Amino acid sequence: MSDILPIHYALSEAAIVAAGGYAVFKAWPINRWFAIGLASVALAGLVGAIRIAAGMTGPIITLHEFLSRIGALFGLGCLLGVML
Repeated sequence: MSDILPIHYALSEAAIVAAGGYAVFKAWPINRWFAIGLASVALAGLVGAIRIAAGMTGPIITLHEFLSRIGALFGLGCLLGVML
């Protein structure tokens, strides 16, 4: 994939951040692990939105990929733990 991505990717990442932030705010009083799991995905979205909107390349791409993969695994683990 090219390092330069269309701006609508940044908008979709920003939507993930907004929805994730709202969900974390609402979930925190109910279950903190649920909120932390959602926050890990929202953090990856925030880095992605900044990276794509600013047209950044280099190490931030690796950071975004790392946060996306590890954040998803950690977040899903938290959500699964809450459901169990």
